[in-house]
Amino acid sequence: MDCRTPFQAILRVCVKCGRPIEQKRVAELEKNLDLCRGLHGEEKAILQIAKKGGASLKDTILYTTTFPCLLCAKKIIEVGISEVWYVEPYPFTEAYRILEDAGVRLKKFEGVKSSQVLDRLYPRRT
Repeated sequence: MDCRTPFQAILRVCVKCGRPIEQKRVAELEKNLDLCRGLHGEEKAILQIAKKGGASLKDTILYTTTFPCLLCAKKIIEVGISEVWYVEPYPFTEAYRILEDAGVRLKKFEGVKSSQVLDRLYPRRT
């Protein structure tokens, strides 16, 4: 039985029931990214540079929280960004594949994350 919880493909496991999401459903969720009405952070950063008439993005580094989706990966390649640092992985392999094929260096950030810093500065009281 396939869980129908929308957009829980990040871990390929439903966060509500813990059951694996079948491959067909994962592919369906990936296609739905085309229908997203919002801008992703990577898109917004690229567009803001263009809007302000900024310098070329060729051979620059992009820092992002979540690994870019396929749509953002295409834009990253097109503008010439040479390196992407990310915190969280992304479940769909096509974005990794096209970035690597284009020679974009991919680096997973493993250092202290902002939530860890805040927890140390402001410990939660239980």
